[in-house]
Amino acid sequence: MWRDRNEGKLPSDLETKKVSGSPLGIVAHLREVGFAPSNSNAKRLVEQGAVTVNGVKVTDAKSAVTIAGECVLKAGKLKICKVAL
Repeated sequence: MWRDRNEGKLPSDLETKKVSGSPLGIVAHLREVGFAPSNSNAKRLVEQGAVTVNGVKVTDAKSAVTIAGECVLKAGKLKICKVAL
């Protein structure tokens, strides 16, 4: 976990997590990287506006996310990582 002490700047030592495939739903990605223990918890994070992919807020829990190379996944203020295939 990472605590935002740099006023919105990404740290240079972000953890990179591998995911199984792309495109997957945002809920599946949140569970796969360990940001949510259940589908309902992941859906709640999305509906509350706490999830961003590369700085773009995800507002639909049914949306699919395609990962090309690496992207930055953030859930809330403390959970942030790079996601790669």
